[in-house]
This record gives sequence, C-alpha cells and structure tokens, in this order.
Amino acid sequence: ALWLLIYAFWAWWVCHSPPAPPSHLQDNILFWIGSNYFKLDMYDDAIAQFQSVIETYPRGNKVHDSRFMLGVSYFKKGDRGRALDILEAALKTNPPGEVRDKIQKQLMEIK
Repeated sequence: ALWLLIYAFWAWWVCHSPPAPPSHLQDNILFWIGSNYFKLDMYDDAIAQFQSVIETYPRGNKVHDSRFMLGVSYFKKGDRGRALDILEAALKTNPPGEVRDKIQKQLMEIK
C-alpha cells in the first residue's frame, strides 16, 4: 500500500514538474545565479557557480564573463594572488573586447 502511494506521488511529480531549461541557456542560468550570489557578498557560492560554467560549458557564451567574475570574486574574498592568476589566465583565452577591457581594468585595480 505504501509503495502505491509513493508511486502515485512520483507519477504526479513527473507530470507536474517544470521542464528543464533549454540546453542553450543552462550556462546563462548558472552565470546569473553566480552573479546574484556575488551581489549578496556570498563569494564562495558565486565562485562555485562561475567555476561550474567554466568546467561544464567551456564553449558557452558565458565562459569569458565567468572567468572575469571568478577572478573578481576571489579578489572580493581577499585572495589577491588567486584573483591575479585567474584574471591573467583569462586574458590568454582571447576574450571578446568588452570582457578583455573589464579584465584589464580589474587587473590594474588589484595591482
């Protein structure tokens, strides 16, 4: 009887749960979750989200922004050395001009 109740709940959940977001937006979702953690000064959580974008979606449209925000998050967290390493490595990945400018400006601020 209990298994029938569990099965009924599972069947209801499958039918009523929201669909997964489209795959082409999943990196954007992780990036914006990380950005919101950053705005809340929750740097460890932001770092986890940006790192996830970089590792899971290395060719996604948010990978360069995630590298930038990863570096800024480490800087805000107080890890200047790690921030410098990440931002300098990010410049070597040939980011778009707008992101490149943000990285260079941040590097000047940190140094």
